[in-house]
Amino acid sequence: MVCISVLQTYSRAQVAVTPAKATLLVGDSQRFRAVNAQGHSLTNVHWTISRSGTAEVSSGSEVKVVPRQVGNFTLTAHASEGSADAQVQVLSGTTLPMGTVKWSGGDFPGCHTSKIMPAVPSATGVADVFEDSVCADGHYLSAFTAEGIHAWRRKVTSSNGANASAEDLSSAIAAESLNTHRASICDSISVYMKKEAVGELLHAGGLRVPADVQNTWVIDEDGTQCKLWFDDQEQVTKKRKTLVTD
Repeated sequence: MVCISVLQTYSRAQVAVTPAKATLLVGDSQRFRAVNAQGHSLTNVHWTISRSGTAEVSSGSEVKVVPRQVGNFTLTAHASEGSADAQVQVLSGTTLPMGTVKWSGGDFPGCHTSKIMPAVPSATGVADVFEDSVCADGHYLSAFTAEGIHAWRRKVTSSNGANASAEDLSSAIAAESLNTHRASICDSISVYMKKEAVGELLHAGGLRVPADVQNTWVIDEDGTQCKLWFDDQEQVTKKRKTLVTD
């Protein structure tokens, strides 16, 4: 059995790389994303690796790492909001050893994880694990994908440290599945982001991927409309957010 964990610490600047830790085999691929305190993808991120030549690293707000050799290295995201690291361990073989922690997510300063819950399969298929964390100002619910990417983080209750009830958590999860308009997805999309990554953001927010018309997408939400233009490499070249009123 391969394990996952969400018991890591985010930086004081409220910037994180998710997953915060990963264990891979040589030749495997793993995506990493730099996020803020709400789990939204950061823009204009520069990535560095502590041991050059140990892995292939793509560029952009979200990167894909393919390790070339056994060993450990640190992947660092540098953004205007701050910087954060992910620790990567690379093993040999064809399967991970029994009991290996495949990835670890994150917890914010002053918070601790109280519950980890598997997600119920849904049409979007994005959230794989939910985490309930207790903070000084209440409970927060986070969703992680199967790869350890932090999809979103929402405040559940203002219980001041008391455990959230199963009803609270179930209601919050249901609300996240049904409520598609809590925040504008457009704010989390950056230039050079891949079309696939944009699609995953839409799924995480409960939105459908729009029809592709001449390499453009139009995303409608309550109060906003986001138009995206893609190039031949399926990267965002321009975006336009428009406020909409009835």
